[in-house]
Amino acid sequence: MAHPAPIVAGWYARAAADPARVVLADAGDPRADEAAARLVDEGLAVPVSPVVDPADGRQGEAVARAVEAGLDPADPVVAAAVLVRSGVADAA
Repeated sequence: MAHPAPIVAGWYARAAADPARVVLADAGDPRADEAAARLVDEGLAVPVSPVVDPADGRQGEAVARAVEAGLDPADPVVAAAVLVRSGVADAA
């Protein structure tokens, strides 16, 4: 059985080479804030605030789809999905 450390080291190296923009929908929760700080400290991700910006044209279609589905773009979980769908963030 292979030792997992080299695999994990490879994951870290790839993540650090091109940090993902990640929306943490539960920002403000101490655990999420601690996770975000750790990701930044380790150079693995760039946290994105879970807030939709109506002035950002990239988000228009995703916001419209959310509203059509009866979802509230002000909800942090919905906002996270809008931000990922519109390309503002890479993951949530």
